[in-house]
Amino acid sequence: MEERRVLGALSNFSIFFAPFFLPLLVWLFTPKESFNHEEAKRALKIHILPVVITVIAFILIGGVGFFTNDSTVTGYSSVILIGLTLVIDGIAVIYSIYRGIKVLSN
Repeated sequence: MEERRVLGALSNFSIFFAPFFLPLLVWLFTPKESFNHEEAKRALKIHILPVVITVIAFILIGGVGFFTNDSTVTGYSSVILIGLTLVIDGIAVIYSIYRGIKVLSN
C-alpha cells in the first residue's frame, strides 16, 4: 500500500488517539499541494469541529445559568445542548472514519 494512503488515512483515524497532533504534524511537514497535505488539513478541520462545538455549548449553558438563575431552565437547556453536541461530535467521528476508509480504498 502506498505511503500516501496510509498517512492520509492515519490523519483521519487519529481522531481516536491524537486528534490534533498527528494531522497538524502531517500538514506542517508535507509539501504543499500534495495529497497528504490536503488530507491532513481536511482531517484537522474535522478534528477541531467537536472541540469548538463543545466549548460553545458549555459557554451557552453557563450563560443560560447566569442570566436566568433558574435551575429548571438551565437543566433543560443543558440536556438539549449536550445532546446536540453529542450528535454533532458523533457525526464528526463517523465522518473521520468514513474518510479514512475512503482514502485506504482508493
